[in-house]
Amino acid sequence: MTNLDDYFLEGFDCADCQENTFIKNEYYMLHDKIWCSVASKFEMLCVSCFEKRLGRPLFREDFVDMPINFGCIFSQSKLLFSRINTKNNIKGIEQNV
Repeated sequence: MTNLDDYFLEGFDCADCQENTFIKNEYYMLHDKIWCSVASKFEMLCVSCFEKRLGRPLFREDFVDMPINFGCIFSQSKLLFSRINTKNNIKGIEQNV
């Protein structure tokens, strides 16, 4: 195993459930304001754990417009793909906290 393999296997564990976000295909970027509202800058969180902390599902508007969020760089779990491709139409849910 290379050092890069070790990094992805050991450095990507979700802070809450300890599942590896890289293996789970849940490596993504959100707007700083929403991420920092429930997590520290250097924490890793899978989508489910992030949503539990946030108290609502993620929507397309929460994600940064970067290639990493479009499946160009890493594969995406079904859950991550569905969140990135779901626009917020729920009244009363604030965008970007």
